[in-house]
Amino acid sequence: MNLTKAQETKVLSICSDILGNSTYGKLLQNYFSNEHTSVELDFHWWCENLPRGLKALLYNALVFRIPFNLRNLDFRQLRVSLGCSGITQTLVEKSMLSSDYNVLHIHTQNNAYLSLGVMKKIPTVIGIDYTAALLRRDAISISKPTFLPSIRLEKQIFEAASHIASMSNLAKLSVIEDYGIEEHKVTVIPPGIDFKQLGLLEACNRTNQNQRPNILFVGGSFKRKGGEDLLKVFLENFSEAASLHLVTKKAVQCNHPNVHVYNNIEAYSTTWTRLYQQADLFVMPSYHEGLPHVYVEAMGFALPVIASNLVQIAEVVTPGETGFMVAPGNHSELAQCLKRLIENPDLRLRMGQASYKAATQKFDARTNFARLEQVFHEAAMHRSKDLSKPLF
Repeated sequence: MNLTKAQETKVLSICSDILGNSTYGKLLQNYFSNEHTSVELDFHWWCENLPRGLKALLYNALVFRIPFNLRNLDFRQLRVSLGCSGITQTLVEKSMLSSDYNVLHIHTQNNAYLSLGVMKKIPTVIGIDYTAALLRRDAISISKPTFLPSIRLEKQIFEAASHIASMSNLAKLSVIEDYGIEEHKVTVIPPGIDFKQLGLLEACNRTNQNQRPNILFVGGSFKRKGGEDLLKVFLENFSEAASLHLVTKKAVQCNHPNVHVYNNIEAYSTTWTRLYQQADLFVMPSYHEGLPHVYVEAMGFALPVIASNLVQIAEVVTPGETGFMVAPGNHSELAQCLKRLIENPDLRLRMGQASYKAATQKFDARTNFARLEQVFHEAAMHRSKDLSKPLF
């Protein structure tokens, strides 16, 4: 679509900065700032107007678990979403008063819970990586009812949205089947990696296979991402045969000389890039996930991947071709896959090259954000809402 300057679509974009969403937001900004697009993106982090200390206090209060509630009986997931969406709503309303927008974009839906009134007045694109219905399905039985309020709120958001940009087919199917949303309103736009920014266009030529292979783990939620399982299996089986590099927010206590812990490393930073470049294989055996950027990033750096055998992860990792998949918490399976890759540099190289090829075909950030750009245009052009009245 070729639009003149006058025909540009102006988008107010509000993004979560929690875990992988931070990487998504940075890539989104980079694309719409540096590429020749007909979208003017006014980008904001949901919490950018909060002083840093206040943000930390607020978030700690939201995620606090009531001592006797260990199974979401304190509605922790709902509390966090409502807290974040309240701040997002204030930011949206303030921005709307100061500028004219064609489209509102909120990523993810948790940040949109309290913006329903605005969504009814301006075409809105909602970005999602998972749904409350999927979280409920994953949960142990006693906690399942606590997700029902979140599901009801999400249904209202999905119904009011002009379009929904889903990172995975699994989340798309959930929106359609669990929330009754028509399929034409949902587009799968997977996470991506900026090959050009990282100079990865020749990454498939990786030939450095270290005598002591470097195993890389990147996961903010160390336990949920399977970090504890990986560390245990490594120390019991491979501590003298390989080196383990753990990138996480948790202060992991381990004094072994071949275990290296890195806290609060930013994606696309110098240290982050160096760790991927020096790695020989990537491992993150998560217990539950949306569609994490880290698998895509590892594949972009031409690394074989060991991941969990979750349905949505199969959209990224092809077992036996780009890596292996193991059952969450299964130490025996994890040890077997690690052994195969640690002892076989040719297999690592072959799988790494297959990973890189798959990443360039499906997970190029520029290609995928071009699809999101088209979604923005369509939302602006085909709106049926009356925008002649003032929003506030």
